[in-house]
Order: sequence, then C-alpha cells, then structure tokens
Amino acid sequence: MAITAWITEFRDTYFANATSRRDFRVQMRGSRSAILFGCYLSALVAVATIYYSGSNIGQVQSVVEAQRALTEFYATMMRVLAILVVLITPALSASTISAERARQSLDLLFSAPVSPRYYLVGKVISSYRYTWMLLILALPITAAAVVLGGAAWADVLNAYLLLSFHALLFTTFALLMSAVAPKPVTAIVWSYVGVGLYVLFTTAFGGFATFSRGSTDELPVISTLSPFFVAENASSYSLIAGINVPNWILTGLLVLAACKFMLLGAAVRLEPGQPKHVRSLRAHALAYWFALALLSGFSATSGGFFGTTISAVQLGAATFAMGLVLLLFLPGIVTYGFDDGRRHYPDGIFRFKKMLTAQPSGSLPFVLTFFTTSIVGVVIGQAAAGRAPSTDLIPWVIFGLGFWSLLWALGRLASSALLGVKSARSVLSGIIGTVVLLPVGIIPALHTALGINWPANLWMFWILGPIIDPKTYGITPVLYGGGYLLLATFILIAAEASLKKRMLRVRLPHGYSATT
Repeated sequence: MAITAWITEFRDTYFANATSRRDFRVQMRGSRSAILFGCYLSALVAVATIYYSGSNIGQVQSVVEAQRALTEFYATMMRVLAILVVLITPALSASTISAERARQSLDLLFSAPVSPRYYLVGKVISSYRYTWMLLILALPITAAAVVLGGAAWADVLNAYLLLSFHALLFTTFALLMSAVAPKPVTAIVWSYVGVGLYVLFTTAFGGFATFSRGSTDELPVISTLSPFFVAENASSYSLIAGINVPNWILTGLLVLAACKFMLLGAAVRLEPGQPKHVRSLRAHALAYWFALALLSGFSATSGGFFGTTISAVQLGAATFAMGLVLLLFLPGIVTYGFDDGRRHYPDGIFRFKKMLTAQPSGSLPFVLTFFTTSIVGVVIGQAAAGRAPSTDLIPWVIFGLGFWSLLWALGRLASSALLGVKSARSVLSGIIGTVVLLPVGIIPALHTALGINWPANLWMFWILGPIIDPKTYGITPVLYGGGYLLLATFILIAAEASLKKRMLRVRLPHGYSATT
C-alpha cells in the first residue's frame, strides 16, 4: 500500500501537476507567446545568416579550412543559445513566488491540500518545459550545421541536453531566490547576480580545462558545467574506475542533486513551521558535502583534477578553505531570538540530537559536523587513491574547530545582546564581512603601499592568515586555532551572562521554555 501511494504521489507531482498545467495555460494564453516565439526564431535566423555570410564559408577552397569554419559556425550558434538560456531562464521563475507573496495568495494556496514540494515541482516543470520549447524552435538552425557538416547529430543532442541541464539549474536557483526575496524585483536581481557569478567561474575553469585538453576527449566534469562550452565538450568523458563515463551524464546528476537541494531550501522558506523540511535540508547538505570532500581528496591525491599531486599540508588548507562556503549560511544557522518563530527560541548551548533542526542548541553541532565531514571525506578519498592519512591534517582540524567555534560564539553574543534573529543575523553578517572578507581587498593594497613582499607580514593579522602559505606556517594553525577556542570560550561566557540578564528584563513569549 505504501509503494502504491508513493507511485500515485510521484505521478501526480511530476506528470499531472495542477500548478504546471495552470502556468502552461497562462504562458500560452493569447497571441503573446506566438509573437515572442516568432521574434526569438527571427533573431536566431538573423544571427545565423549574418555569421554565415560574413565567414565566407562557401568561398573557402581548402577542405580543412571549410570544415573548421563550419565547426566554428556550429559552436557560435550554440553559444548564442547559451546566452539566451542564461538571459531567459532566470526570468521565467524569479518572480513567481515573490509575486504571489505580494498578492497574499500563498497562505490561501497552502490552506488547500497542496504541499510545498508539489507546488515547487510544478513551477519548475512549467519553466523547464518553456525552455525546451525554445530549444526545439532553435533546432532547425543547428540542424543546418549538421547538414553542412559542422557537427554530428549525437553532438547536437548531447549539447542540447547540457543546455537543458543548465536551464534547469538556473530555473531552480531563480525559484529559490523568489522564495527567499521579499519583493519580485529583489528576486530578479539576486537571480541574475547568482547566475552571473556561476557562469563567470564555471566558464573560467571550464575554459582552462577545454583549451588545455590533449588529443582525447577525456576532460574533468567542470568542462561541461559552463553553458558556453557545450559545443566543444558535448562528447567529453571522465575516466572513473577504468570506465569512460560521458560528462553529460555526470553533469545531469550534479544538476539534479543541486536542484533538489535548492528546492528543499525553498520549501523551508515557504513552510518554516515544518521541521521535516529543515531536517531534510541539513541531512542533504551533509551528504552532498561529504561526497564533494571525498571526490576532492581522491582527485588531489591522484592528480586527476588538479593536474598534480599536492602535499597533505596544502590539502588541509584547501579542505578548510573549501568549507568557507558555510559562511554564506552561518548567520541564519547560529543566531536566535524571539521574532522569527518558536524554532529560533534559545533552548541551550549544545545538543547533538538537535543538529538537524533549526533550534539554536543544534547550531554548533551542525557547524562542527559539517567541518568534520570535510576532513573525513578528504581522508577517505586519500585512502581510496592509495595515500595513508597524514598527521599534517591535524593542525588544520584544530584551526577549523577554533575558527568555527569563534564565529558561532560571536553569533550567540549578537543574539543575546539583541534577542532578535533578524538583527542578530545582520550584525553577524557585518562581522563576517569585516574580519573575513574585507581584509582580502585591504591587505594587498597595504602591501603595495608599504612595499611589503607577498605573502608575509600583514596577512598574519588576518583571521584566516595560515591559509595564505601553508608550507611556511608549520605549527601556526594550531596556535591560531587554540587562540580562537580560548577567545570563543570567553565570548560564550559573556553571551550567556548577557542572555540571562536580558531575559529578566524583557517579556518572554507565552509558553516559552528553555528546555524545548
């Protein structure tokens, strides 16, 4: 019975979704869609005609030169499609949830038997379907490149799959921003900023991997994570356990995993009172991070990704630096107060069983578990690549424990002084920006002004100083980490004393208990 119910729910969610059907009817209503599709196709035809006529393909005498020109024509058209995907897909879903929130229709929607998962999947399907319609309309243009000999049908289909994966990723990210942002305009801006940063970094690393390739199609999967290299890398593969795995398969798996994680985050924002969404989100975060650390440890040891084997000291610093992505979410994890629901009420300092909830007592266990997951994953990855675990990682373990405990204690202090989640998040974000991010721009400028050689001197005063040059710092990460742990202890004592005094002066919410 349980399996039958799951199959029915899966079918209704993905193949008979009422939200998707409603959005599709809205999208195709009237003549607007036909006009937009006509303008889109006309623009593609115009670009293809201009490029083809300007490249003098028909006048080239050499067969080799003609083949190269046709290949470039195909790659150019695929890049035009990539630009359109980057520009169009975030707009399709960036304002959907925030607009309904502005109309105050979300509460009415979820008063019916509609789950956030059902609603979000329907939004993704409707936008993703629209993207595929745009890709199919462009098929005659790319088919011309196949007929002329610039590409093979297999390459075109693989490239289309890769573009659709990127469209799915951008659509889901924009939907997450729509769930987080308070206004539609804010959601659109955040969506394009996030997509722009993703495209910038993946294109930089993917371009390096693409243009430094050898005579084979074996490339790291990052080469297909940029939408602008789908034409060159559609047939690339990664060698895993002696098997040539096509990169479009790996890219699809990575995109699906990322989309599921982002939809869980959107569900938490849509239904914050449901602890199951938070538990699922944090459990997925730990599982994904462990897999990434495992892959990083294996690649760094075998030289498959970095191109050369790095030392254990450098790997320890890189593992710690990789975990700094948690800084983006730390203000929302470690702060507490009485202005954002019961799950943020102060309930103690350290409770491991609360790690997967949003309750404050589980914040430090989750942060330290996240960091420990990085170390364990890297060590297991090293062992899988044939390298025994090294004691050179221990200083970085101590440094990481001290660093994250210090930021957690600062979040507790900000929360106890303000007793408001929103204000405490703003304060902690300002602290992180000041002590972690701001020196990255200031210290190099001071080095230049004072004539100081890189990397010594002023970087020692940065909170992340040891990661600048791991080889020369030796025992320094231990000293930094030990100092941070001691400082975190004093800050925690001050925070708890402040909390007790503040709670005696303010009127606490009805039914509040520090044991729940």
